[in-house]
Amino acid sequence: MVGLLPTIFISLFIFQTCYGVTIDSIRHLLEEKVEDLLQELVKPVITEMSTLNRTLLFIEKDLNKRKLTNRYLSIFMNTEANENYENDNICRNLPVYLPKAKQIIENAFYMCTEVTGSLSDVIADGLKCLDINILKTIPCLLRDIGKTLVVYKKYKPEILPIILELKKTLTLVYEMYRDCIKLL
Repeated sequence: MVGLLPTIFISLFIFQTCYGVTIDSIRHLLEEKVEDLLQELVKPVITEMSTLNRTLLFIEKDLNKRKLTNRYLSIFMNTEANENYENDNICRNLPVYLPKAKQIIENAFYMCTEVTGSLSDVIADGLKCLDINILKTIPCLLRDIGKTLVVYKKYKPEILPIILELKKTLTLVYEMYRDCIKLL
């Protein structure tokens, strides 16, 4: 065992000297990987969520304003559909669909929270690696870098469908709003 310890230290020294690898450089690599994953997995979803949320807020605010200035709008949106005029249910469907669109935003938010939580766990584990002895720190940090790949593989397939659902919902809500306004 006595001969093994100097061999490990010499190997780490050679590894560090030849390849310029230090504990700090591996820790920074872990932080960069986590930031890259946040940019790739979370940022696009947040961008689409924000766009849809702003649109929903605008539509709700505008509809409420229009209801105040147009007494028929409130009646029109709350009565049964006129069988002779098939398009009048567009305005009735819009207030019904808005909560569904908000639920889609909420689901996307929860997915972003899961990704962020998983990546936070990886960073926390990486910080714990710094508290252990030098012989275990580098392998521990490298293992945590590998955990970022696990997070990526777990959540990457979910991202595109969520973004597409947010975009589809935005398009649908906007078209419903536009068509309803045309009727008024």
